[in-house]
Amino acid sequence: MSELTVSPTLHRLRDERGFMLIEVLVSAVILVTASLAIFATLTRADTAAGQQQIRVAAANFAQSELERIRSLPVEDVMTYAQQGTHKINRNGITFTENVVAKWVSDGGDEPECTGQEGGLDYMRTTVTLSWPGMGELRPVSITSLFTPNAGAGGTTGSLSVHVIDRDGKPVQGVGISIAGQNGGGNYSSTTNVNGCVVFGFIAEDTYNLTGQKNGYVDQDSNATIKDTPNVVAATTTKVEYSYDSGGWTGATFKTTLGASVLGVTLGTPQPSYPPHFQIWHAQQTFPGGYDVDFPTNLTPGTTAANRFITFNPSVPATNSVSAYNGQTAASPDLLFPFSSPYTIYAGNCAANATQGSAATFVNVARQQYQNAGQVNIPALQVTVYSGTIALPGSPVGGARVMVNFGCGTWTRYTATAKAPAPLVTAAKLDQGESAWGIGTLGDPGFPYTTTARVCAYDPSTGRYSAVTTTSNTNPAGTSISLYMGSGTTVKPTTVTGNCQ
Repeated sequence: MSELTVSPTLHRLRDERGFMLIEVLVSAVILVTASLAIFATLTRADTAAGQQQIRVAAANFAQSELERIRSLPVEDVMTYAQQGTHKINRNGITFTENVVAKWVSDGGDEPECTGQEGGLDYMRTTVTLSWPGMGELRPVSITSLFTPNAGAGGTTGSLSVHVIDRDGKPVQGVGISIAGQNGGGNYSSTTNVNGCVVFGFIAEDTYNLTGQKNGYVDQDSNATIKDTPNVVAATTTKVEYSYDSGGWTGATFKTTLGASVLGVTLGTPQPSYPPHFQIWHAQQTFPGGYDVDFPTNLTPGTTAANRFITFNPSVPATNSVSAYNGQTAASPDLLFPFSSPYTIYAGNCAANATQGSAATFVNVARQQYQNAGQVNIPALQVTVYSGTIALPGSPVGGARVMVNFGCGTWTRYTATAKAPAPLVTAAKLDQGESAWGIGTLGDPGFPYTTTARVCAYDPSTGRYSAVTTTSNTNPAGTSISLYMGSGTTVKPTTVTGNCQ
């Protein structure tokens, strides 16, 4: 049988045809890839060219918008800028427009409101446009500086606000808001490096003005500036406020007992918790500062921890309505840092302030706590008896003692003691105990006054004592006795009101 033989030439032809097919496929892939790259490049170029065309159109549109805005009355420019962003369609493209209009002074970038024009020298207006598909392109922004047209603002006025610290230096970053009481509109801005805010060409009206910056207070220790300036047509109203970074202070109140009783040594100062204390400065609107009421009208058994709200001067952000830190009464909130000292004294009116030992003086520093030291207040050593002057009877425990210390109102003080105990802590006072024994006050410290009126009420009998008038100016203490047997079941009345 014969064999079929394949020639070597046929093998070579088959191999060459395989290689040719692979080469064709590779060439096709390369061609497609190159075509896609060229197409992408052309597409990007076309997109970039399109965006550049839009940018040119935006620049032209921004310029025309700026000219249109400049032709408006100045008050309309301010109103338009206050409205925020605007959506405007131009030749099928939706632009987002933002307009910023601010007053600047001659030779500066920020208004200087202490000049004759109150900061209304020039208006700088900036128009910024953005649009969809911008990619990495920046928005178009055009700025113009112009002087208000002659006669502009004939039916409107302007308000120039200047904020300074205690040294007369400008305060930057104070948020100022105004709201017209009769439809004048609402505006807000922030003081610049010159401490200025200018609201130019706004409606004639009386405006409610507020200003605030964290950690700052005005001279009356208010955290918020409040005022009601009047804006008059064709006039610039200028207002100025003192506003500074506040601080804290406090003092220890003590009173001196006039005898050695139950281990309390003669003349030894003891802690005292007056019904009120005042932190006040001569430049404040009296009473100004802080009139802090200590909660003295507590029932026996109330703990010292509940008697006072703790104030921590190491945590500046901590504010409270009333304050007590150990034995130191402290300002609960920030005080204006006057360059001259504050007066700290027990009481809540001018009749209790004195240049003697019953007051202390302290300078308040910015964002710091300054301890004013010790204030020695006179002791009014009250004892309540059940009988009369002729027949005193026995001491009355649990009687409520009321004192008018020259400020026009009566203060109900801690009830007389039902048991004797050394005067050591506020807790002992709250438990109805006293170093002076039954029928006396555990804390006899009262504000300095030349006209103290004192009376008592006994809940067990419903009787009031007669009103006794005395002075409380002796550092060694003043002793008085009240007799329930000489009293009545009707509240006694004096020129300053009822004993209650």
